[in-house]
Amino acid sequence: MLTGKKYGYDPQIDLNFVIRQQPSVPYAKTFKTRTADPITIEISTYTYSSDSWLRYPPKNENPSFELNLKYDSSPVDMSLVKITQRGSVNVGWSNFPVWSNNDAIYQDNDRYYTETYTMPGAIGDWELTILPKNTENFEYSITVGDSE
Repeated sequence: MLTGKKYGYDPQIDLNFVIRQQPSVPYAKTFKTRTADPITIEISTYTYSSDSWLRYPPKNENPSFELNLKYDSSPVDMSLVKITQRGSVNVGWSNFPVWSNNDAIYQDNDRYYTETYTMPGAIGDWELTILPKNTENFEYSITVGDSE
């Protein structure tokens, strides 16, 4: 067994932390439409949850998005029509690590969150801005016309 004194140093553990700041400037996406069909915008995020095996999981903040839409530089009202949450769950036959909660049968591993907005369409230039909150990533889709 190696000891620190034999090699002239004290045993130590180095820890490095990265603290991510939430953005204060929104992501901007411009697009053009060629029809006046309704527009559907979906914003989604995916989170891997590593807290399922911890005895005291950290507080989970729900993701959210601040969206703004402009048509030919004028603000457009959007209707939030649907929020979808889904997840991936494992049946935990053995708990790891040893300090985990032995009563935990289900391990909630992955979480998906989607917001769906609709608005009337028009032919022209559009700008969508998205400010994410409590998430490290997001995806968006813009559908012009019937989304079914």
